Amino acid sequence: METRAGARNDRGSCVVGARPVHALCLSGGRPVPPESQHLLGRTRQGPIPPRRATRAAVAQHPGRRVTGPRHWIGVVSRDHVRKGVAGGFAMLNHGKLGPLTALTPGDGLIFYSPKASYPDGPPLKAFTAIGTVRDSQPYKAEMAPGRTGFRRDIDWWKATETLLAPLGDRLEFTRSNWGLVARRGLFEINAADFQTIRDAMTTE
Repeated sequence: METRAGARNDRGSCVVGARPVHALCLSGGRPVPPESQHLLGRTRQGPIPPRRATRAAVAQHPGRRVTGPRHWIGVVSRDHVRKGVAGGFAMLNHGKLGPLTALTPGDGLIFYSPKASYPDGPPLKAFTAIGTVRDSQPYKAEMAPGRTGFRRDIDWWKATETLLAPLGDRLEFTRSNWGLVARRGLFEINAADFQTIRDAMTTE
């Protein structure tokens, strides 16, 4: 059996780097080039490392955790926040399912209220609730007679409403044009920003 790189042994298997690998050759018996050797399941450096979980994979498996709890801000008027806190649930984007599926059990959730009430209440610009996502999935509930929307159960903490302005220069997410992101109704923040807001809202 020949052992030079790119040769073929007497069984017709490609030989790469002086050792045989899987019998997978290109047309004409040419060996698989190095940049494609990962398709064989083995390279000169050894087995292929496992793939990292992607956000798409996490979305398909809501209970699967990648690096630990994530931290979110939901944008909801204060009157709606108070209904959710009283009932132990969160509702986002007027009852849409999509934003709730981004949350996973143990994630931290803060509600930011740009207005005191929807749709024409006075400006507020305050953090109005904070808690963690329970180990349950979104479910449909009645929002008003003849109208339903989706909720997700939250363990709300005892907290004090806190204005954004005094914290603004200490929060990383406010250093960019975050107003555009806030229009989505839900956006992710880092752990440090979550802790800063938590410290201001709670005494736990």
